[in-house]
Amino acid sequence: MPPIKPLIYAELLSNIRQISILAFLDTPSDSSTKAEILADGTILKLNHAEQDIRLTLPSQVVSNSPLREFSVGSLELSWRLPLAGDFQRADVDISQTIEAPWSAKDMVIGEQFFECRRCSTTIVEADRIKEWRDLPSEGWAEMMDFWHCHKPSDHADHSHENEKLASTKGYGANTKFNAQPGIGFMDHSTLLLAETDCALPQDGNEIKLPIKCELCSATIGISDPQNEGIRLFKWSLRMRTFAGSPLSNVSDKLLEPSMARILSAQLLGIMNSSCVSRVNILPLKNPTDVGLIEWGGLSIWIFNPSIRYTASYFHHRRRMSISDTPNRPGILAMKILSKPFSLTKYPSKNDESVEELELPGEVIHELKHYLEVGAMRYLPPSARKFQEWNVSLLDRHEATT
Repeated sequence: MPPIKPLIYAELLSNIRQISILAFLDTPSDSSTKAEILADGTILKLNHAEQDIRLTLPSQVVSNSPLREFSVGSLELSWRLPLAGDFQRADVDISQTIEAPWSAKDMVIGEQFFECRRCSTTIVEADRIKEWRDLPSEGWAEMMDFWHCHKPSDHADHSHENEKLASTKGYGANTKFNAQPGIGFMDHSTLLLAETDCALPQDGNEIKLPIKCELCSATIGISDPQNEGIRLFKWSLRMRTFAGSPLSNVSDKLLEPSMARILSAQLLGIMNSSCVSRVNILPLKNPTDVGLIEWGGLSIWIFNPSIRYTASYFHHRRRMSISDTPNRPGILAMKILSKPFSLTKYPSKNDESVEELELPGEVIHELKHYLEVGAMRYLPPSARKFQEWNVSLLDRHEATT
């Protein structure tokens, strides 16, 4: 797919309170090429080769910021512009909060059901789940144990009773959330449900196996014997509501959240709980390992977990509003570096600086394609590579309320 030209990309650098702008022209600049800031610092206007492109910036810049001129014949233009106004702590808090589509607060009991995203076969009927609960992040139990054992007030009279408290308080490193009939547990990327609550063949799986839709054979989840249930992938499901339901007016992006927004929340959760920025994504194994080699793996390096960006791609598509969140221009995303690897050359030794994540092979393939297309759409050629890594953007979910 050829990139949109001229291609302009603007990224908010909140840590240094600047916006970085890159423009790649389809023909060399000439004496008529001109850029200026409009509308009190919220729009960049670029005139080139009888084209007039206006890009909404991801935040407001100082309106009288001078734009450096470039010599005739340039193909790439770049600027760093200072933000207007004072530092806003709320902006930092929002960017650091991990929001995932389909949390317990998004659900209304009895008012939604879930179906296979590929063929629309009903997987979870509306009357099956009586209560929705959010699962805590990975590593939460260990952190609670650490806090409980290291409270300053406990040092003076620490006793064996206090040491045993972790095993009786209801949370701890050994605490598990087992699937229960009528209760739906949600984490960043999956629904943990009892088999009896799902319209699926009940095979009584004793090992971690892919679960496929009976009608179209799409991989929609995995068995989870450790938690006595099954995990359904959010990206394989579509949420449906009834006419007149409190959820009947929600956006399509909540009814059918993109794979990117779900995976970005999962990657951020791994980053926060394990304190690593590198994740190796491996194909989900099946009993015979069929197709394991052909899919390959994908190494992810979370370069910046929270950015806001806009691009001229949206201008050419005539999108009136780039952001889905009121009063927040730009798209919340994470900037990532990626590179594929062959499983035949995958190192067997453990690396504590790298986490592993298993996903269905087709999801890894779709993620690779998403990253490639996104880089072509939004990033100028010089911004698509960093050494041997491919640079791209992974959109994040942002609650609208």
